[in-house]
Amino acid sequence: MIWNRRTWMTLGAISGLAFDGRTLWVCDRALNKLYQVDLVSGQVIRSLTGPGLRPVGLTFTGRHLVVGDNYADLVYLTDPATGRLIRSFSGPGGGVQGPAFDGRTLWLSCQGTATLNQVDIVTGRLIRSVGSPSSLPTGNAFDGRTLWNLDDNTNTIYQVDMVTGRVIRSVA
Repeated sequence: MIWNRRTWMTLGAISGLAFDGRTLWVCDRALNKLYQVDLVSGQVIRSLTGPGLRPVGLTFTGRHLVVGDNYADLVYLTDPATGRLIRSFSGPGGGVQGPAFDGRTLWLSCQGTATLNQVDIVTGRLIRSVGSPSSLPTGNAFDGRTLWNLDDNTNTIYQVDMVTGRVIRSVA
């Protein structure tokens, strides 16, 4: 649900958040929608149809919204102003989820291989793959230094060294 001062808006199934520096983007996997939300009022500014079948994770690159789709096993780069698809590429490990942008490349959780995969944002070419500490890797976030990964089975969040895949710490 998204709160605004007047009402609650019920969404189908929230499956990703991204901050674009000004507003919050929310993806809804059940309704295949992307919502831009004003942080002060909670009002939905814009609603876009998702570029694929089931959006499961968002990140913002400074220019594009990146949407993971685990049904189609694709990653979509979209124009946040129009929702227009810029390009797409296949996920490297099956069941792609939770894109995170590290300033140059994307990190994707791939449930099919239980890996965290670094890919080129233009071509989708695999750069590096590390084993995920989680049994069902979903969401990711980059903090400027390390990757954070969510385990959907255990509701555990792992801070991960992006070179070795070593767990730095975990939070239940």
